[in-house]
Amino acid sequence: MQYKGAPKVGPKSVYAEEIIAADNDELWNLVWMAFSSVGLTETEAIQQARVARVLRSEDYDLETKTVRLWTPELLLKEL
Repeated sequence: MQYKGAPKVGPKSVYAEEIIAADNDELWNLVWMAFSSVGLTETEAIQQARVARVLRSEDYDLETKTVRLWTPELLLKEL
């Protein structure tokens, strides 16, 4: 099964090369621009980014037995 992400935002989109080449500081802004360009909300973009990210050991809290959901660094700085 292939993960689709945002409709019309694929490897040949105007955003693809920029996103691939981006450093961490600018990555979320580029991803968000790509999603918003096709009418998706930031909440939908975060949800899709979470789906795309494979659960990693540091994302699971063994003590509380809960998953720590990924959040873009840019949004964490705003909190």
